[in-house]
Amino acid sequence: MDWLWQGIVSNLTWEILVVAAGIAMALLRKKDSKWAGPIIFGLLTITALSVLWFTITGRSLFSPPRVEVSPENIEKQLKTWCENVAIGTERTEEPDSYFAYTLRSHGGDPVNVFRAKHQPGYLQFKGLITFAPEHQAALAKLSNDDEEMIFQQLVLELAKANLSAVVINDTDSSGKPVHTGVVIQKAVPIPTLNEGFFVDCFDQTTRGMAIVRAYTRLALRANQSKLPVANAN
Repeated sequence: MDWLWQGIVSNLTWEILVVAAGIAMALLRKKDSKWAGPIIFGLLTITALSVLWFTITGRSLFSPPRVEVSPENIEKQLKTWCENVAIGTERTEEPDSYFAYTLRSHGGDPVNVFRAKHQPGYLQFKGLITFAPEHQAALAKLSNDDEEMIFQQLVLELAKANLSAVVINDTDSSGKPVHTGVVIQKAVPIPTLNEGFFVDCFDQTTRGMAIVRAYTRLALRANQSKLPVANAN
């Protein structure tokens, strides 16, 4: 919460200076001091410079300098941002990564965030959705064409949300190939990140996971209605 205290202190300092200057000017004018004119000119100059500084830099004269986000400090920034917006963090393992955390907000879906060694300039957001056994069984009953169509359309839906997707393949006890889940991922250049954009990427990943679940249920329901009904013996 250092950013909050820095903001409070800088704003308080500015307000104290303004009030003190106003009191000093009132006293000087009351005494007809020769310093009143030069002081007013000085205050107007400071005000003009402050406005110019804010126009150029986007921050007030007494605000703390903005921290540039880089691969070297992204881990620290990540933890600070999560603390600020009440996102839980827990260290986890990701192959060939500099660091990895599992993030979760208010009991929602877990999202792994990590910096991969093969893309050191990017922060990776990854969500894993494992299909329930009944959904795996329903997918196994579909024709290859129907199954392929479901996953192609799902990948397209996720692409609209700027997320990439990979279908997880496995084999059942009989050796038959089955689809067991989907991994969705998003890579973001580290220098472009700030707290708001970081939270947006996290939310985007959780929304993508919700899309996978909802789309899979609807697609399976639509395809099951096309299957012939077995005759009762």
